[in-house]
Amino acid sequence: MSGFLEDLTKSHKEKLKKFKENVADILKPEHNDVLLLRFLRARKFDLNKTEVMFRNDVTWRKENNIDTILETFEVPEALKTYWCGGVSGLDKEGHGVYISPMGNFDPKGVLYSAKTSDILKTYAHSLEDLMQSHARLSEQRGLKHTEGSLMIFDMENLGVHHLWKPGIDIFLKVTIFIYGCPS
Repeated sequence: MSGFLEDLTKSHKEKLKKFKENVADILKPEHNDVLLLRFLRARKFDLNKTEVMFRNDVTWRKENNIDTILETFEVPEALKTYWCGGVSGLDKEGHGVYISPMGNFDPKGVLYSAKTSDILKTYAHSLEDLMQSHARLSEQRGLKHTEGSLMIFDMENLGVHHLWKPGIDIFLKVTIFIYGCPS
């Protein structure tokens, strides 16, 4: 059994129920079974580890205003102009497709044009937009909720100029900001 909503064992169902009871104090309407199962699968249905991860995520989203970032954060003009990548649609299984032409990214130009905090927020904004676009496109096509996304990193034109130390540092900051450290 996969641990996905359509394919739950009796044990998975019981753990999902128990998990919802454990985090009832912070559950929101958008925390549906599909989302909660993502957290359970990420921690191999270990309830303690899953609860820690989920609570950390809720705290991080609140601290960084992620739930309202699409409405409250205005992407700086330089990043609107030079941001690489975006949602191109859905694949044949209904997964959102995000294309990032990494080789066309100008790390020096971006770092000289925007604050690190704006770059981090723009990345979070982009991912939230991906998730909402994915849901919207799935609904428009009458597809069941799909949980995955397809990320395509186009490496054409990637060169040593992309290995600029401040650019690598910002990439690491983005990775830690968005994905955090394993818990």
